[in-house]
Amino acid sequence: LLTFEYSPATLSIKKVRPVATVAGGGQFSYDGLPHAATCTVVGVNGQTFQGPISYSPGLNEPPVNVSTVTATCDFAENENYLSASDTDEIEIVKAVPAVALTGGPFTYDGTTHSATCSITGVGNQTLAHTLSYSPGPDGPRNVTTTDSATCALAGDGNYESASMTRTLVVNPRQITITADPKTKSYGEVDPALTYKITDGSLVPGDPLTGTLIRDPGEAAGASYAIKQGTLTAGTNYF
Repeated sequence: LLTFEYSPATLSIKKVRPVATVAGGGQFSYDGLPHAATCTVVGVNGQTFQGPISYSPGLNEPPVNVSTVTATCDFAENENYLSASDTDEIEIVKAVPAVALTGGPFTYDGTTHSATCSITGVGNQTLAHTLSYSPGPDGPRNVTTTDSATCALAGDGNYESASMTRTLVVNPRQITITADPKTKSYGEVDPALTYKITDGSLVPGDPLTGTLIRDPGEAAGASYAIKQGTLTAGTNYF
């Protein structure tokens, strides 16, 4: 007779460690928006969980400003799964602002001519900037092709420094001066040579200096050209 003795045994089911994956990391240019990471935890047979995300150092929310932040997912152990974790890095770098600088060309009018500058950032936000001139502290008043304006942003925590320089051109003001016709009798002293402005105008306060001259000669019946001589309105006119 064959006999046997049965001894019962147990089947133990052990907890498994799921796979935690943090997504959403990487490098971003500052855009004024929060850059959040997400965490997916995958368990047995593809079962998924959303793991909690924390940010360090010292953040309770996703980063917005320029910084380097570690996003950490910590999945807590439960009745079927061991704990699991993963990290990824979020880097927000400075944005490059847009610089616009305009001005001229101008025509001399006796006033100081300025440039117009704007520097904008994310969402067309106007950023504080400086506008300077060279060689003087203000824009040019007189005719020039070498003065310049510089618009600059020193940069801050979220923006790179930026600048633009533009040459400010002031062109001469055009006027036409016409000599008055003159006559005299043979042997007389020349009459005063006079003139008038026939096109354009002088800026108030700007004088004409110098005198007209005429071609030499004293023959009766002849005509002699009256010329500009030293008459001038200065280098701001042509």
